Amino acid sequence: MSRKNRRIVIIGAGFGGIAMGIELQRGGYSDFKIFEGSTEIGGVWRDNRYPGVACDVPSVLYSYSFEQNHTWSKRYAPGIEIKSYLENCAQKYGISDKIFFGHKLKTAKFDDKKRCWDLDFEGQNTFSADIFISAMGLFNRPRLPNLAGLHQFQGDSFHSSNWDHDIDLSGKRVAVVGTGASAIQFVPEIAPIVGSLLIFQRSAQYVTPKIASRGKDHFDPSMTVERRQEERREIYEEMVNNSDRRYSIEKTRQVQDGFIEYLKTVVPNDELRTHLTPDYPFGCKRVLRSDDWYPALSRNNVELIPHEVTKILPDGLAAGGREYKNIDVIIYNTGFRTTEYLSPVNLVGTNAISLRELWKDGAEAFLGMTVSGFPNFFMMYGPNTNLSGSIIFMLECQARYIGEAITTLDRDKKTTLEVFKEKQESFNATIQKRLDQSTMTNANCLSYFQTETGKIVTQWPGSTEDYAQATANFNISDFIWK
Repeated sequence: MSRKNRRIVIIGAGFGGIAMGIELQRGGYSDFKIFEGSTEIGGVWRDNRYPGVACDVPSVLYSYSFEQNHTWSKRYAPGIEIKSYLENCAQKYGISDKIFFGHKLKTAKFDDKKRCWDLDFEGQNTFSADIFISAMGLFNRPRLPNLAGLHQFQGDSFHSSNWDHDIDLSGKRVAVVGTGASAIQFVPEIAPIVGSLLIFQRSAQYVTPKIASRGKDHFDPSMTVERRQEERREIYEEMVNNSDRRYSIEKTRQVQDGFIEYLKTVVPNDELRTHLTPDYPFGCKRVLRSDDWYPALSRNNVELIPHEVTKILPDGLAAGGREYKNIDVIIYNTGFRTTEYLSPVNLVGTNAISLRELWKDGAEAFLGMTVSGFPNFFMMYGPNTNLSGSIIFMLECQARYIGEAITTLDRDKKTTLEVFKEKQESFNATIQKRLDQSTMTNANCLSYFQTETGKIVTQWPGSTEDYAQATANFNISDFIWK
């Protein structure tokens, strides 16, 4: 089978899908298609449009290495600029005409006789592919809390990732359920315009200053390209060091002590500071970054409720044994179904193996990309490939690795490749052992990293450099070739 007739399908037109398309284009492949369920590209930067939405990784790192953006307006780029950047990349590298919108994947089954994938899209005919690549992302399925009375609330309500801009919050009594990564961005934006703001906190977060702010959030327009590149190198080294330190139990103690001292400087109120002090180790959950979250909580019209919501009332909420009524709007900041990889798709491999059944105790894959029993199937941003640094770099590593796998198939004139089960099991045993030695497995800490049984299925236990080394060479001995 030659490159000219090997049919390649990518699902998803976010950063992963576009990176994969560009890699294939560079490798001389032209017969590939990117199917996107929505009507626009952008992934999370298309879906999340809440006030203040921005990257929590420094802008200078949030670009493809081969397409550095030197025109970010801020050191932490606004979401609309990131989406525009991705659209420009797709156009510049000739990927736009490879994207087919309105194709939401429903079922993917491997045909053992034809040795190809049959992909069934909602409202569409089945499409056959020789290579099937998922770039469906991690933060794309909002999680609403399982609360009594959830649908009985008589006011307006929505999840932060599906922000309803038709609702005017001016002067309203607003309740925010959850204090995650989105809340620390939109709360400072809406606090000055609402009448009153009640923030319900299940557990306190580690919210650290923006490491790249250098005292100013906006870039100096006169800053040269060379200086921006120099700053990028400085910030990259700092983030690599931070990620190495964050997950080590021994190294996080000093960082944790430093955070407590920092909290004293930004939250002078003793009672409020007590409620905002985490009771779990630094790095156990996602560490957040903001320079205006704590000042927003100190406003006169903002009240922090340090209790988990237990019930939704027709006109309010119940938490900590009290009822909070006369609420006009509830905004849920309750995260995503991060551990349920590919669950919306009925994915079936060889011998009718169901991926849902295979992953019932938690998703796992070899290098986060391939799964035994699923030939010619690859994932981007798969199990255990999320981390605190720039995911763009991780996606590039994966695109290169998958591209080399496909090139090897062609070079050796093979039809399929499939990772050895033993290789996958050995890799994941090593990963879980490293995770067990990190702060993320603390018994007092519940995070989006973990399944209900406590297995960490989202996080990479090291730095981006570690992952780059692990994926630098495609080893043919890791796979079964047919």
